[in-house]
Amino acid sequence: MGRGGGGAPPGPAGPLGPRNHLMIARADLRCTSCGRGLTAPGAAAFLCPSCGLETIGRDARCRDQSVPYKCKNCGFVGP
Repeated sequence: MGRGGGGAPPGPAGPLGPRNHLMIARADLRCTSCGRGLTAPGAAAFLCPSCGLETIGRDARCRDQSVPYKCKNCGFVGP
């Protein structure tokens, strides 16, 4: 007997992968909060959770410290 499904089902695979979230290390993308390049381990990029149209970049420090970000497309503010 295995454990039940529990948790949210994975989203469709798209350009950013399952659940539109991707752990990355790319200098051409920048953190939406501080502007640093997303080159260090722990950096991530994902689509805006509100509009799903804008790519939000987060470096490891801003993710760890919950520095707010703002979507340029819809104005959504997230941790």
